[in-house]
Amino acid sequence: METTITVSNPTLKKGTFLEYTSYDIKSTIINNSNKSSSEHQVQRRYRDFLWLHESLRERNSGSIIPPLPKKQFLGRFHPHFIENRIRGIEKFLSKVLEHPVLGQELYLLTFLEANDISQAQKIFESCQSNSNTGVMNWLQTQKNVLTASESGMVKSQVMIETEERIQPILDHMSNEVKFAPKVEESSVAVQKQQDSQVALRRKHGEACTKLFEIDGNHDSVVIPSLLEFASTELALADITASHITSMNIDVIEPLQRYKSTVFALRASVTSQRNKRANHIAANSAIQRDSVRNPNHDELVAKATRCLNEYVDASNRLDEDFRRYQIDRNNELLSVLQSLANLQVQHCQNSHMCWSELEKFLAAETSPQPFRGFFSDVKSTCQTSIGSNASGQWSQSQQSRGNQSSSLLDLEEDLNEEGRESDFYESV
Repeated sequence: METTITVSNPTLKKGTFLEYTSYDIKSTIINNSNKSSSEHQVQRRYRDFLWLHESLRERNSGSIIPPLPKKQFLGRFHPHFIENRIRGIEKFLSKVLEHPVLGQELYLLTFLEANDISQAQKIFESCQSNSNTGVMNWLQTQKNVLTASESGMVKSQVMIETEERIQPILDHMSNEVKFAPKVEESSVAVQKQQDSQVALRRKHGEACTKLFEIDGNHDSVVIPSLLEFASTELALADITASHITSMNIDVIEPLQRYKSTVFALRASVTSQRNKRANHIAANSAIQRDSVRNPNHDELVAKATRCLNEYVDASNRLDEDFRRYQIDRNNELLSVLQSLANLQVQHCQNSHMCWSELEKFLAAETSPQPFRGFFSDVKSTCQTSIGSNASGQWSQSQQSRGNQSSSLLDLEEDLNEEGRESDFYESV
């Protein structure tokens, strides 16, 4: 069985007090054995996904629950925010369905198929009420009670071995929680610098255009060249804006999900440690109690049940952490590959713009007054290009260095042509 999820058609609706956005959730179930498929489409709002996320967390202690997009009040109806949320919801549902345990929850399947979400909520409540019943659970509890130690403490080698397995996860989590946010924050900082660069390029290009459109005192050969330069600046602004959009989808958003997943790992560890604390508290109650107390067996049964819950949560955490490491490595490698490809493409497009401007200027007649102005333009370009990207991307710096070299070569050619012209006039 394979299930694909599509989130689409965000629709603004009126609630009891505030407006909200609903989304069409289309799930396609493909049966690989007989090649048949079935489709279901329901409407859900953001708080429905919050309920699903919380239900998965409550029912599966120790499991790493895939993160949801962050909740936001201001700007929640902005098209850009809604697009990001749609991608985040699709990723959340896809990850949940890929999980070997979470993807089999009955209330999850009902959530994706039933028009009324209350049906999924009823199934969840039914699962909760039946979670501690069953013959196998009762037999396991009685077995552990009979094998309890003489002091009444429900201890076993299993608990010691479990702690040894979990400790490396705790160490890894504590380190990753510190550094994952820094990776995402540095990427966002780079994006903000590029946003600033786009604004400066547009402002510079528009200013040059207006200046030479209204001033008719310049040489007629200079005006087309400067207007071409202004057009190049505007084209570079569009190229950078497109680059930023791609960066946001292929780099920034995956890094934000990575950070959220790290905190989801921390939440699963917290859940596992809570189960351990419950078991310790139950054992402490046995120590304080007298063996002759008629409720002694109940306390031992509770401690045994807490031990089972602790071991189950630890096993789920151990299994999910292995999957988490594989997924994290694959996703980070994909992000790095996307980053390299986008940077190369951006530098190539920028180089093409500068090359076309260089060819245009080389083909134009270059009068003496133009050479001095070209030095000012070159200095302005170097300032606007280099000031915002220093030390961030080595490939981008090398490309911009090549662009500055092209401008220097062009200026030397113009100066050489001027010297030859002066020589022939003196002869």
